[in-house]
Amino acid sequence: MQVSELSKNFYTNRKALKNNTVDSFEYAKAMDSLKKSMADVLNIDADTLSDDFITNNLEKIDGENLYEKYRELISKFENT
Repeated sequence: MQVSELSKNFYTNRKALKNNTVDSFEYAKAMDSLKKSMADVLNIDADTLSDDFITNNLEKIDGENLYEKYRELISKFENT
């Protein structure tokens, strides 16, 4: 998946996470999509990523300077 596609996915799904409850279908669908997208960028299995990792980093992941932000996140992930 290209970074521009990933950026769109985060923008769309971030809204779903913020506007729905954790136990809703919309939230679960958005979380699954975000994990798959992030896993593609990190070149890892999506099951490796926790919901907390995604929600704790939503504010860092937006359309501006996306590549640099992902490099930062990858670095943090590799150091854990």
